This record gives sequence, structure tokens and C-alpha cells, in this order.
Amino acid sequence: MDKELRDNMKSKEYPSKMKFINYVVDHIEYRSNLDFDESEVSIDFDIRPEFMQGENDQDLIVVLDVDIFKDAEKNNYPFEMSLRLVGYFKVTDSYEKDKFKANALAIMYPYVRSIVTSYTANANVNPLILPLININAFIESRKNQKNK
Repeated sequence: MDKELRDNMKSKEYPSKMKFINYVVDHIEYRSNLDFDESEVSIDFDIRPEFMQGENDQDLIVVLDVDIFKDAEKNNYPFEMSLRLVGYFKVTDSYEKDKFKANALAIMYPYVRSIVTSYTANANVNPLILPLININAFIESRKNQKNK
């Protein structure tokens, strides 16, 4: 990168109206399926997001409950795993809250992927890398499921 471009980037500010404060792994559970027959399986996972207001209008909280390979023994999956990730955000008064869900999920989902990959690698199974997802399509799909 040339010096002029670097200097120009330093001088401009691109403030976000949303700030990611922190996340906490609230719960994680892993259970091996010792009867797994080593056959190839497709990744089966479910994400259930919940969006909440914090102590004031600027504090927003996202809870992601994730189930991976649910009912492992019944479905011949190598393991089953569940986790709950809680994310804390602050927004400005002018922030359009209808954009919050997609932005918050786009920020938090990579943490879910990383946790699952690290945990499974350390559990001495093939590390599981959750696929990338289209966040907007995911939100729309969840909205359609609720309307049924």
C-alpha cells in the first residue's frame, strides 16, 4: 500500500453507529457418539437467535443458541454439541434497529464457527468447520417459519 493511500485512510473516519462490546460463551456441551460407524455425514446444525433490549435504548443483546448434530446416536452423527453465545452491543440513537439483527449475526457467527472448530479439534475428532451462511436469507427464513 502506498504512503498517500495509508495517510488518506488514517485521516478519514468511518464511525459505526453500532459497537460490538463483547461476547460470552454462556453454555457449551459436547457429547461423543461412541457408536458412530464412521460413515460420511452432512453437517446438521441449527441456530436460534434471540434479540433483546439491554438496560437502555442503546444497549442491545443477542443470544445465539446453536445445536450441532442433534440426537447423534439416533442419527449416526459423530457427536452432538450445543452452545449458547451472548453478544453485547451499543448503538447510537440514530441507528436503524431493523438493521441490527443482520449486522449482529454477521458479527457473532464467525465466533460460533471458531469455537466449534477449536472445540472439536481439541476433542480429538475431525475439526468441524461450520459453513458460511447468507445472514439475510437466514433471517428471512426464520421470519417465514414464525409466520407459519
